[in-house]
Order: sequence, then structure tokens, then C-alpha cells
Amino acid sequence: MMTAEVRRLPEEGEIVLVTIKEVTGHGAYITLDEYDETIGFLHISEIATGWIRNIERYIRPKHKPVLKVIRVNKTRAEVDLSLKQVTGDERKSKLIEVKKNEKASAFMDIVKKKANLSDSEMTSLEDEILKKFDLVYDLFETVSRKGIDSIRSLGFSEEIMKAIETESNKIQIPHVEIMGILEIS
Repeated sequence: MMTAEVRRLPEEGEIVLVTIKEVTGHGAYITLDEYDETIGFLHISEIATGWIRNIERYIRPKHKPVLKVIRVNKTRAEVDLSLKQVTGDERKSKLIEVKKNEKASAFMDIVKKKANLSDSEMTSLEDEILKKFDLVYDLFETVSRKGIDSIRSLGFSEEIMKAIETESNKIQIPHVEIMGILEIS
């Protein structure tokens, strides 16, 4: 009896964080960090424009670059990626998203301990948060900016609310002061 493993695969055009596993003369084999370590391939022609003399100048094993998915073969679970098609803004926004997810995960671990929640309760808590916010981190940022009353409508228990408020206070919201002189005549 065989069971087919169904793997979640990225969509074409998606920006992903990867880990370089092996660099060869014709490209690199990588694992997609966000997709259960799915294997992908970065061809040498998609690393940089022009001729590449030394591939290791651009990528090395254990390096974690941001790449763009250019082809997905769902039947063979193969993913082809590109480094040269990723813009600076795409790279920056992906890295910010990854950092926010890491911080949110750490915050949720502390909320879990403080509120004595089980794994299933944590899953349902995260599902409730994701119904209203794009990222779990956005909940903590909102509480940091607007106060705990901004999420009362979600209906969490008081101990969960207190834990969320405590963790939200760790976020420093940047502020900018603009001063100037205006002359009206």
C-alpha cells in the first residue's frame, strides 16, 4: 500500500527565502525554507545577467538568499528559481516579513506560557488572529500603537489579553518629528 505525499508548492512569481544546499557548475540545488524543505533548482543563467566566471561569487552553500519562483512543475514537485529577477524592494520586503514572523513566533510562545494554552488552543488563537490581520505580528504592532482596547472585539480571555499587551509593549514604534519655519506674506 502506497500513500502519495502531497506537498505544498509555491506559486509562480512568488518571492521565497531559501537555503543553498549544493553549488554545481551549472547552478545550485536549494531548499525552500517556507515549503517543508522542498527542493528547487537555481540555474546559472538565473543568477546574474551576463557571463558568470565564478558562481561562488554570487552564491555559496548554507547561504540564505531571497529568490523568485519562475516555474513550478506540480506533477514532479520541481521548482525553478531566479536570483536576477528579484528586485531590491522585493528582497527587502521579504526579509522584513521573515523577521516579523520570527518575532511573532517568539511572542506567541511567551503568550502560550503565560496563559497556559495547549497546542490546539494556540492554533485556534492564531487562526482567530489571522482572520483579522495579515500577519500575527500585526496584532502585536496594533496593540503597541493603539492600545489593548483595539483588539477587544476578538473576544480573547483576560489572561491572553494581558499576555498580548505585555509582549506588545516590547515593540518600539518609530516616530518622526518634523520642525520648520513657515513664512507667510
